[in-house]
Amino acid sequence: KPYPGRVALFRPKLDRSHVLHTGRVVDAQREFVYHDNGWEQFVDDVAVHEVPGDHDRMVLEPTVRVLGAKVREAIEGLEAQTRAPA
Repeated sequence: KPYPGRVALFRPKLDRSHVLHTGRVVDAQREFVYHDNGWEQFVDDVAVHEVPGDHDRMVLEPTVRVLGAKVREAIEGLEAQTRAPA
């Protein structure tokens, strides 16, 4: 059963080497690429945040600063939602 809440996914830009006629995308290794890295089947709402670098470099200087800023923005956005009157 999918998680009913929202999840924030921070990932690097996807390798979109080939777009098939069905609109599906594959990378250079001919593996399917999904905007949400396949999380849609487990979570009702996935907020995707693209960051520079690759899987390893996105957590190293200087690109980790961008990741940190995007994490901060996501947290502040959630905090603002919980403070807003219903």
